[in-house]
Amino acid sequence: MGIANANAGTYVVRNNIWYGNTRGPSFGTGSGGVYTQDHNSCLNSGNCPTGTGNLTDTAAQNPFVNWPSGNFNLAAENSDWVNRLALSDPYAIDVNGTVRSIDRGAYQYQGAVSLIAPTNLAAVAR
Repeated sequence: MGIANANAGTYVVRNNIWYGNTRGPSFGTGSGGVYTQDHNSCLNSGNCPTGTGNLTDTAAQNPFVNWPSGNFNLAAENSDWVNRLALSDPYAIDVNGTVRSIDRGAYQYQGAVSLIAPTNLAAVAR
């Protein structure tokens, strides 16, 4: 993710995991913008910007179950992605419906977890 040269505004980047991003996460300073970056993990992704609770680990293993096939569940519990900043609903619930408590990123680690299919979908043909 990168935010570069944005004009004015407030930008918050929290509880993210970057893995294998050779350029590293980059955040511009923009013109009059306010940037908050905290509780992020940069795993084999260059250095995290300075910020509260940010962690850089240049030797970390892939944290995801199988990202090439779209499974971004965390593969294990690990200190590289714990200690997230608590967020209020709806941001405290992951896409599996689990209330996240400590893990950074989009998923709370629970061991083997499969994705939950969406329900109540409707389509309109035009």
